[in-house]
Amino acid sequence: MKELRAFISININEMEIINEIVKIQNEFQRVEGRIKSIEQENIHITLKFLGNITEPMSKRIISKLNNVQFDPFELELKGLGCFPRPSRPRIIWVGCEKGTENVRDIYNQIESELSEFKFKKDRFRSHITISRVKRINRSEIDRLKKILFSFKNKDFGTIKVNSFQLMKSVLTPKGPIYSVLENFKAS
Repeated sequence: MKELRAFISININEMEIINEIVKIQNEFQRVEGRIKSIEQENIHITLKFLGNITEPMSKRIISKLNNVQFDPFELELKGLGCFPRPSRPRIIWVGCEKGTENVRDIYNQIESELSEFKFKKDRFRSHITISRVKRINRSEIDRLKKILFSFKNKDFGTIKVNSFQLMKSVLTPKGPIYSVLENFKAS
């Protein structure tokens, strides 16, 4: 049976915010190492990574996700950080502030609705991954930390969240290609 790689997200479509993120991504390109920026069209907040699912399973997941209820809300995007820690960065992210509790509520409902599928339950932190650190020279860690510190309180703006998406991810040598399988609108 054919499988597809899937995840659930809140997609970011506001060009002003995306442009600000791209400016920051460009700062990290000056650091020696291998830091891969997330493509503009792929910038999102991951609510849940599902992994490989089958077509019949996707239909059942869509049916369950239709039960998630939420009102439209505003989400403030602010700050820059990294996982797991600045001395060993792997993921560079933009933080979420005002409105994070609404995102967590959607996440909790998704976890509850999809519990029968036994997906791995990850620790949830509301953020936008903007770059992945594949390799960095030890001598460049301080430079990366300085960039992180200089933008740690940056206000990226506010987005209006009125939907979330079930996404398909196709991995290619040039990077993943995402497409919307289903859109779930606010109540």
